[in-house]
Amino acid sequence: MNNNFQPLSEQQCKEINGGGTIGLGGIVVITGLTNLGVFVGNTLVATSTTVAALAVGVARSVGSLLGNIRLY
Repeated sequence: MNNNFQPLSEQQCKEINGGGTIGLGGIVVITGLTNLGVFVGNTLVATSTTVAALAVGVARSVGSLLGNIRLY
């Protein structure tokens, strides 16, 4: 897993992960077999190797941006 948290372009992410991208209101989710990353703008804010953990990471990222999303 890449623990080097430097901003990467969308193209670089595709090349590294060999996956596609899913745009979600400015949040880019990189899908790959080994790494999953969440980018806000061009800054990596969360990485995960499981979809469930990634979903929580996305929810927290969106919540921190909007200020009032709660996870139950």
